[in-house]
Amino acid sequence: MSIAKELDRGIAKVAPKRETLISLILVVLFAAQTFQDSIAQSQAFHLSVVEIVSVLCLAIWILETGRLDLPRSRSGKLVFYLLGCWALLGLGLWVVSGDWAYNLNEVTWLWISLGAVIILSYAAEYKWERTIEIFVGITFLSALVADVQGLTGVFAPPFASPPAKEFFLAPTSFGAQTLAVGFYRHPNAFGAQVFWPLLICLGLAFKKKYRLLAILGVAFFGASLYLSYYRTLLVGFLFAGVLFAMVQIRVRPWIFASAAGVMSAAGMIGSVALALLAKGEVFLGDLNGRAVYWRDAFRLIQAQPVILLLGSGFHPSGELMQAQARADPHNVYVYMLMHYGVVGLILLVLLIGTIVAVGWRGYRSGKLNREPVLGAIWVGFIAWFVTGTVDSRLTTAEWQVLFVTVVFLFLGGLFSQAERGEVPASDQRLARIPEDV
Repeated sequence: MSIAKELDRGIAKVAPKRETLISLILVVLFAAQTFQDSIAQSQAFHLSVVEIVSVLCLAIWILETGRLDLPRSRSGKLVFYLLGCWALLGLGLWVVSGDWAYNLNEVTWLWISLGAVIILSYAAEYKWERTIEIFVGITFLSALVADVQGLTGVFAPPFASPPAKEFFLAPTSFGAQTLAVGFYRHPNAFGAQVFWPLLICLGLAFKKKYRLLAILGVAFFGASLYLSYYRTLLVGFLFAGVLFAMVQIRVRPWIFASAAGVMSAAGMIGSVALALLAKGEVFLGDLNGRAVYWRDAFRLIQAQPVILLLGSGFHPSGELMQAQARADPHNVYVYMLMHYGVVGLILLVLLIGTIVAVGWRGYRSGKLNREPVLGAIWVGFIAWFVTGTVDSRLTTAEWQVLFVTVVFLFLGGLFSQAERGEVPASDQRLARIPEDV
């Protein structure tokens, strides 16, 4: 047995002694994602609750374990290295930038999210079900508060900016209720948070042990997503639902790949086309506003091609610093291009490709069918990337930590399932040892 495997076995033996510690750390870390406030804040720089909590949790973890373990699976390591390259890119661009205070925001959350990955990967690989339970439970409590606020308007969202509070408390076109925000900065941030437990509950509904509770969870989190008025992910959930049905039916791989490819291409092209063609309708009017940001972004790139190398955030000028197209162009691909240049966009594509490829292997081997939660999360990622054509979703520390949380819930679940040897004889040909997951 190799030294690495002996070391992993040793960690597994002592893991039960640390169950309480890791559970408490996860509770605090997941709760911090739902309290989207900034402790240290100035006009140019702010430090959010989740960043501070992530650093403290990592420090406690290191003091207790004396270790900084990378994810054990190959795919987990690859994703960690890609995130590390992204953080290094951000640091390098910050060093050559002309506005250190402003750009320090992105540097801090990129590096701090790597610390969160170390905790999350360990928890998900060794105690995946417990990690899922804590994530869903914490989100449920925060959603309960947001839903009450959205339905009754009994209090204004405390962490939203003053102008935004007035808008959030105004009735929506969905009905008389106000937007559900709770302790989040924005209803979209709340909607994005509940999107994942909604999919997890959808997966759990296909397991007899959790069926009744999971169905109630689907109803609750579905209502929460509705109350957030996050229309992009409402459509995204329907998109993911169709793909999830095919995962559960386990259609032939080529049929699934063809359907997913056609649906993804149609979704991305269709959303961009609607944004360009929309003319003031309530639902499509917001998409038309996004098209304005995209045109501005490419106009800025045309005027200053150096953006393709350094990103606009790291080559500031008066016009760029004030431009919404630079700060949040409402398109994750344009956002990466504007902030990190072509290299940043390539890193994002590699991240997406890795997650899709790992899930595809899990689909072919039957793992996503046998563990419906993993199948639900994977199709959720596909929907997430498709709807990323009209939303950035990587613009704050909270978005970043949520992203890495769900990535390692997925990768950790695949590794955990493989380590338990849950591969029927009929699937052995496609199976891989745990280190290959």
